[in-house]
Amino acid sequence: GYWDLHIREDIRHGQWMLDEVALPLVKKYPENAWDILKGYDQQKFMSARSVASIVESIRLLENY
Repeated sequence: GYWDLHIREDIRHGQWMLDEVALPLVKKYPENAWDILKGYDQQKFMSARSVASIVESIRLLENY
């Protein structure tokens, strides 16, 4: 349904951000590669936690 599509789109967008944004920045600024990839990873982690929280909230409301 809607949420499955939304989650798949988030995954696709995350891969695009890595391939088209983060990795090209690493190539352009190799001295900052660690910070760039760490920032990408932290953002990905925060996004995953947010999605998990939203899904849990929806499930709780559906079973209310």
